[in-house]
Amino acid sequence: MTVREKRALKRNLSRWFDQAMKWVLEVSVIIVMGTSFMLGLWCCI
Repeated sequence: MTVREKRALKRNLSRWFDQAMKWVLEVSVIIVMGTSFMLGLWCCI
């Protein structure tokens, strides 16, 4: 494996990692909002 290939691989991995982190953040925000919404409804009932 050449140095250039390693560098490209590292860049692709970091880009994929950024995408994954963004996705995880969005999903956790949705889960938290959904949970608090359900709890609010449950408390009102």
